[in-house]
Amino acid sequence: MRPSIALVMASAFLITLVSAKIKDVFTVQSGANHGGCDNYMSDLDLWLDEAIQSLGNTVKALETSYNEDSKLGRRVRKSMFWFFQVPQQIDASGKLKGTANALAGRMREVFQWLSGDTKKVKPENYYLFCGSDFLVQKNPQDVAKDYKGEDVIVKGEPLPMENVPGYKAASKNGDVAWWSGDRSDINGYWFEAPTSGANYCRSPNDPKFDGEDSNLAFTGIIKLLTPTKSGTPQLRNKQLIIICPRAFKTAKFRNSFKDAAADPEMKPGQNLEWALPRSATFTHEAFHIFHGTLLNEGWQETYGLAKCVNLANPSSETDPKEAKLLVASARKNPENFVYLSSALHYLTDTGLAKRWDFCEDPGSVRVFDPNSEDEEMGDA
Repeated sequence: MRPSIALVMASAFLITLVSAKIKDVFTVQSGANHGGCDNYMSDLDLWLDEAIQSLGNTVKALETSYNEDSKLGRRVRKSMFWFFQVPQQIDASGKLKGTANALAGRMREVFQWLSGDTKKVKPENYYLFCGSDFLVQKNPQDVAKDYKGEDVIVKGEPLPMENVPGYKAASKNGDVAWWSGDRSDINGYWFEAPTSGANYCRSPNDPKFDGEDSNLAFTGIIKLLTPTKSGTPQLRNKQLIIICPRAFKTAKFRNSFKDAAADPEMKPGQNLEWALPRSATFTHEAFHIFHGTLLNEGWQETYGLAKCVNLANPSSETDPKEAKLLVASARKNPENFVYLSSALHYLTDTGLAKRWDFCEDPGSVRVFDPNSEDEEMGDA
């Protein structure tokens, strides 16, 4: 497995090469069971590599080509319109401004974090599991355990979980405490519905959970009990991503960008939904874990190419106030960032078998030849 090659934007138009591995960014659960990732390390390194490269290519395209009066510049502006309804206008200064700059900034921040070019790269603050069955449900009356996995004793008495400050707030809406310390080296609590937690991924052999809409991954907060001067521990947040085992083999996505670009099915007329690589799941969750509540979460999220494009481009019959809210939602929707970075990666990455243009129409790809005189169609 080759090291990840990241295009780090040290400043506008200046690029530095760095390498990164998944363990450089996350504390990864070891082992082959109970959320362990030993069987998936090569996949995770590939996914990190593809996330870095696609986001790096996207940031570079926005920084260098967005304001160009060129075939590439027009495609970059068109892609930003499709997924975020950014007006297709060139700024005479040559710099990104306004909404385009703000959206590029969100992608740049995730890119810099994953590639190690930021102070936020602290693997001890970000956990990654490959499966949800490392979690064990606990009752409110069970003795609370601290970040060392030891019983919490206050004034000589064991402290029930329900008496921990912050427990009631964390367990609102019927959520229960799921403990990670029995089956992992991370001693913390995750608060989620009884039907979720360890049950989120379920068995990949369960036919009830193997459809296209099966859960692939999620981002959450795990809470560690840490001591305080008062003697009563407090819940401290850590971020985690759980990748379900089926995400590594799902036929919904392609194995990689390179495989998709060289696949016979990648031909003029193919749509971007088909061309998404499996690493798109990781990229999506990376946006969640870095930006948190600044982006749409849970029921607020929109999935699917057509729905994401329509979110950013409401019909003319939509009430103006509602249309404004929909466009604002598109600009906070993680999947819209995934589609944009995938489209611009296919458009600009010179390491692919061919460069593909999803920017003119995400639902109908064409070969992209930046030197072609034919503005509408490269030579296939």
